[in-house]
Amino acid sequence: MNKFTKYFFICSFILYILFIISLIVLQITLPNDLKFSFSLIGKVPLCNRQKDRAPIIGNFVFPLCWRCFSILISYSLSFLIFNIKKIKAFINKNKIIYLIIVILLLSLPMILDGGLEYLFNIESTNIRRIITGSCFGISISIMSIRLIYFLFDKSLSKSKNEKD
Repeated sequence: MNKFTKYFFICSFILYILFIISLIVLQITLPNDLKFSFSLIGKVPLCNRQKDRAPIIGNFVFPLCWRCFSILISYSLSFLIFNIKKIKAFINKNKIIYLIIVILLLSLPMILDGGLEYLFNIESTNIRRIITGSCFGISISIMSIRLIYFLFDKSLSKSKNEKD
């Protein structure tokens, strides 16, 4: 296992712990009708509790809606793809401003779709949720790779010191 993969797993574990802590805090503060119950698993998605917005196999409803599911899948797949040396080098060598622009452009469709749905009550389709969630997952993956490279790659700090 290379250093990059090791740091990815460490960062993922830390984010997972923070996510669990935030869920516990959220469960304490939510009203009773919105609190999580294990009886809901398989009946409604846990993110938005709307059965028509989740993948369904037989009578089982996935615990995530289409948007969250596509974010998770696209993040995982694109992280594996971007971990190929040539692609990772391309991401890490680009100026940060270009990556920020790419990340914003990939994140913008989901922000607009979710915002229109929330603010103006415009119904989104499952296909649009999948597409916007996938774009967002790819943008998060690019951001994660660049952040891990910046925080943990020792050769980056050595090359900065040699230039000075």
